[in-house]
Amino acid sequence: MLLPFSLAAGLSCPTHADLAAALAAEFRLVDEAAVDAALGGVTSALEAYRDAPAAEQLVGLAAVMAAFEPIEGAADANVMLIDVALDRMAGHPAVLAVVAAEAARRAGLAMAVIGDGRDLFVGPYARHGAAAFDPRRPGLNRLPGERCSWRCSHQVALLLLREYLDRALRAGDLAGALRAAELRLQLPLELWALRRLRGELDAVRARLN
Repeated sequence: MLLPFSLAAGLSCPTHADLAAALAAEFRLVDEAAVDAALGGVTSALEAYRDAPAAEQLVGLAAVMAAFEPIEGAADANVMLIDVALDRMAGHPAVLAVVAAEAARRAGLAMAVIGDGRDLFVGPYARHGAAAFDPRRPGLNRLPGERCSWRCSHQVALLLLREYLDRALRAGDLAGALRAAELRLQLPLELWALRRLRGELDAVRARLN
């Protein structure tokens, strides 16, 4: 059952896909069964790599995810939503990282989401120079710097909401931008981050007046 974002965000370790789906449901009606079925299709394609070495698992993951088109520059905020990405077979690289990580998890592959503060990757190692799936290509890449580390679902949700907010503002969708700014405050964040995000929320509210 799909939890409201406020409840899902309060869990200690929701999966990336569960939190991304709860996020999407704050903006549109999400067909949970369709999301699960689409993820199941990607998972099935990865199951053949379950017992393969990590390097082969990565190659297999990149090959399966090549069916998805990465979209970065569009003003359409819906590219940040997991159900839209699965339906269109296209989405922002951050959402494609969530899809890849969830399918890998379901298939029994030892993968996780890795980030450097700006871009997300999927792979078994969070160390500089390690190979990882790069949703922007899509393909394999080397992790670019020492700032790369595992990213929990809360950190990824924060990135998704930031990108959604930016795109909504560019498209003139102030209601969508406001909702994204509000949802960020429901994530477990440090006090300094909450203060900054409250300030950004106030700025969006001011644009509505």
